[in-house]
Amino acid sequence: MWFDVIQIRFAAQHRLHLTASGVGTQMKRKALLTCIATVVPMLILVVVFSLLETTRAQSQSQTQKQKGISFPAGWSGKYSYPDANPDLALENLTDTGASWIGLIVSQYQDNISSTVIYSNDDTTLTDTELIHVITKAHNLGLRVMLKLHVDLANDPDHWRGQIGQGFTEAEWNTWFVSYQDFINHYAQNAD
Repeated sequence: MWFDVIQIRFAAQHRLHLTASGVGTQMKRKALLTCIATVVPMLILVVVFSLLETTRAQSQSQTQKQKGISFPAGWSGKYSYPDANPDLALENLTDTGASWIGLIVSQYQDNISSTVIYSNDDTTLTDTELIHVITKAHNLGLRVMLKLHVDLANDPDHWRGQIGQGFTEAEWNTWFVSYQDFINHYAQNAD
């Protein structure tokens, strides 16, 4: 339905005023086609440039690699030993061009059938040690990834990938409660 006055703006400088009584149907179609011919290509360009920008951003993110090094301690207290000097090691690590470090934190369960995960005073890094190393790494401009492991304390015939073989649903639920406590402890301290 045509209104008494139709105003079409297809550029800042161009205005076309049409009135239902003063302009014929053919003129209205021509004005509409002119508007479509102007607006549609602009819309296509916007969509194409948006897609190109998205593709470029994705391509860049795929080509940017994380340059990281695992920074293991192996046992509790290693980051605190004077001769280990983790601060100097981190400073030297930045010379390699690394921008990330991976810190492995292990807690344990007795065997593949155990449902309780616990820290080991001899091997699990203390929160104080982790906070020290993470703070030092951040001060050097390094980003930190915590890699949390569940290892077997008293089961040399198996490895962590076999945890839970033969678990019932109730045992899995119990195990995941313990696992969640393990993960949440480090997640809460990550702030």
